[in-house]
Amino acid sequence: MNKVSRDLHIAIHGIIPDFYKLIIFINILTCILILLYLIYTAIKI
Repeated sequence: MNKVSRDLHIAIHGIIPDFYKLIIFINILTCILILLYLIYTAIKI
């Protein structure tokens, strides 16, 4: 039982950082797209 809970703990700690990295990556990507869109519209006007 103790080994199972420890393995689960390790698994959760292994998954969560990747999940946060993915969220941060998506946020950065979204910011870049918004900036590019604003630059594009500014040039077009």
